[in-house]
Amino acid sequence: MLPCAVLGAPTISVVIATHNRAQHLPDLVSALEQQQGVADPEVVFVDDCSTDASAEVLDRLAGSSSLALQVLRTERNSGPAVARNLGWRAGGVPLVAFTDDDCLPDPRWLARIVAGLHDADLVQGRTIAPPGASGWGPFARTVIIERPSWKFETCNIGYRRQLLEAADGFDERFAILGEDCDLAWRAIEGGAKVAWDPEAIVVHRVVSCGSRLGDWLASLRFTRRLVYAPLIVKAHPGLRRHLFMACFYKPHHALSLVAFTSAAAAAGRRRRRGRLLAVGTLPWLVYRVAIDPRPAPRRWLWAVLPLGLVADLAAIAATAEGSVRHRALLV
Repeated sequence: MLPCAVLGAPTISVVIATHNRAQHLPDLVSALEQQQGVADPEVVFVDDCSTDASAEVLDRLAGSSSLALQVLRTERNSGPAVARNLGWRAGGVPLVAFTDDDCLPDPRWLARIVAGLHDADLVQGRTIAPPGASGWGPFARTVIIERPSWKFETCNIGYRRQLLEAADGFDERFAILGEDCDLAWRAIEGGAKVAWDPEAIVVHRVVSCGSRLGDWLASLRFTRRLVYAPLIVKAHPGLRRHLFMACFYKPHHALSLVAFTSAAAAAGRRRRRGRLLAVGTLPWLVYRVAIDPRPAPRRWLWAVLPLGLVADLAAIAATAEGSVRHRALLV
């Protein structure tokens, strides 16, 4: 794994793990070129064995960018923990910022991260949806972080290199979920000082497959990541205080499970079937219609709800599988 270009003398490293997002990379590099208040940032992309045009796009950007830009490549698709470890270890400056390949940092983002790291060991910033974004499908995805998040997502975070070295980086057992949360909590449990800066802003793209059915199928595949969720609470039992009733990864997991159980019980009964269905499914319906609704027009609501329940149940199944695999109860 060789750097494609090394320019100037960096003062902070920005590490981005990327996989099959060639279309987003030019805009991301452009956003990093527009950073203000930080001299000569180093940017390290780690191409995690992409099968699209990412390699060609990154090579072209490395040759034309004004940034001190490196490109590293994994020998096989290994997941973000492996890629990010390669990235931060490739630099030598004392501060490291992380963002993702589907994000666009605000021009003052790096300056705010650097300022925060003067007094803290890790700094978490605010992540927003694209301003004026519209036309989301009900199963499209983005990340919105408007207040300090206990998951410490790497779409918007900065670390002192000394802390990363002391923690030996990301735990590579977390192949596709939880490596960022685990690293932060290992640091916190070791006495690291944490800061939150709502002015360190990153815009997270809306991830869509281009069709509502495609988004739904992608959401089902995305739930497979949750097999690693129980490993997080196994490594950090204190995190159960952030969970619903200490054993449900998200509140709607409990409500979805009640709705499914009620429907299954009602199927075997003739009397009071309607009442059983209503009582069992009403909490989930209220949650998905009023509390945490999917962004679907009302005319699609009754089509989206059953598909949404299937997606929620798929998430429960993946989490339950992870509970067995990692021997830590989580649903």
